[in-house]
Amino acid sequence: MPVRKSRRGKRTARKRSAAAPTAVRGRRVGPTRPAQNVEWRSQFERRLRAGLDRLGVEYGYESRTFRITMPVSGYCAECGGKQVQRASVYTPDFFFRTWTVEAKGKFTAKDRKRVCALLSANPRPMKFAMLFQRDNKLSKSSTTRYSEWCEKQGIPWAVGWFNEEWLK
Repeated sequence: MPVRKSRRGKRTARKRSAAAPTAVRGRRVGPTRPAQNVEWRSQFERRLRAGLDRLGVEYGYESRTFRITMPVSGYCAECGGKQVQRASVYTPDFFFRTWTVEAKGKFTAKDRKRVCALLSANPRPMKFAMLFQRDNKLSKSSTTRYSEWCEKQGIPWAVGWFNEEWLK
């Protein structure tokens, strides 16, 4: 049983409870929490949904999925072609009457590729917008911000909360 010193300097034996962290393959693992009925993927999305519910706005949350094709680096084993693609799906976060909005905290290069694939794969024009938690730089070494990338791609964007036009 582990021994520790109390606040007064006395040595006391510490009992291990069932929820105490244990070592697994050299890693320290904390207690597991019971599964909660979590319906959102991030705290940012949770706050947005709570705000929309307070305002009484009609919306869909991850209610539609689109098929996209993602470029893959490498060569085709059968034909030797350089342009290899794989089928994938994309599920934007919020759907309003006329707008589809993707909410992002961190906008990675993979996310940017997926957004471009979504916009190019959609046969009819889609009112798509990006909502960012913060207007950060694309990477540490980049000077381009999320908003500037959206401007270059022709994608409407906002930081923190939805544009009023999107909610109508």
